[in-house]
Amino acid sequence: MSDLHFKKGYDDKLESLTKTIGKADLVLLAGDLTHFGKERELETVLNILSNVSSTIYAVPGNCDTTAIAESLKKRGISLEGSAAIADECLINGLGGVPQWRKVDYGFTEVELSQTLQHGADSAETLLNERPGGYIRILLTHVPPYGSKADRAMFMKHVGSQAVASHIQQSRYDLCICGHIHECVGVSMFNDVPLINCGPARRGYYVIINIEPGSDEQLNIKIESKRDGSRFWL
Repeated sequence: MSDLHFKKGYDDKLESLTKTIGKADLVLLAGDLTHFGKERELETVLNILSNVSSTIYAVPGNCDTTAIAESLKKRGISLEGSAAIADECLINGLGGVPQWRKVDYGFTEVELSQTLQHGADSAETLLNERPGGYIRILLTHVPPYGSKADRAMFMKHVGSQAVASHIQQSRYDLCICGHIHECVGVSMFNDVPLINCGPARRGYYVIINIEPGSDEQLNIKIESKRDGSRFWL
């Protein structure tokens, strides 16, 4: 899920959405958990989503604050510049967006690139400690520049060049992002499936099923869903 933009009064909407989703082994949140909110909004989001899974990992988005980003780290669920292993998945991530407005949680492309490298290094450390044939997942808020997931107003590319370069130079089985509400869906970038989850505040979410394959490889099956009756605004 991405772009919940949660704020006071959204409790019932999010609870309804979680009932539609049901249960999962893992919940990944691709940023904008709150709408420039405080820790109490984040706590409400995590409490409600715990009905879907007890295992939650996230990165902050541009509409989250530094306090939200720090709170995710304190809770041990942030993948911003770090990594985690959950079931069959090895996940690392990136929060924020390229600098745009002063009020946003944004960074230079150089800073984004450095954070991505920290996350990749963390993933390699985990892999050395716990070897296995994991599905490698990159979780970011901002899509890679030049992809089908980063076209905003007037179909202009507004993604991150650092994310694009990182994907092109690294090995991932799946990349998950959000941020650009106009580009919901699944596409390919550098021969890697790229998912823009769409705004959860409008009922969008993605279900990813990872199943054993006949050739002892893992199959990734992706479903994008949205209930048209669940507009938050």
